[in-house]
Amino acid sequence: TVQGNNPILNGVFRAERYPAAYPGLAGRHLVGNGVLEIDPFPQPCALSPEPSCPPDLNMNYLVDVGDVLTLLSGFGCTTGCEGQDLDGDGAVAVPDLLALLGVLGSTCPY
Repeated sequence: TVQGNNPILNGVFRAERYPAAYPGLAGRHLVGNGVLEIDPFPQPCALSPEPSCPPDLNMNYLVDVGDVLTLLSGFGCTTGCEGQDLDGDGAVAVPDLLALLGVLGSTCPY
């Protein structure tokens, strides 16, 4: 069809979204092929960070040694430690470390 027209007999497809930090894309140089359709009246959009999971303290979508080191740097914190307080008890202590170690090596859901 011509750009801007409503498609007729358009096929249905399914797409999966993978974030830029998805481990399966690591080390690959991906280049886009350009714009598929130019919208003369684009809708406003807002960019927001991709979701991660609470034990992923360094936000790389993988629970790894970097997260352990980040948690250990705040070990003993009792105020203002919301990001590292994984069990929600108001302090960074052994239970938070155990929670992180329990998922060490796993990826966060996307």
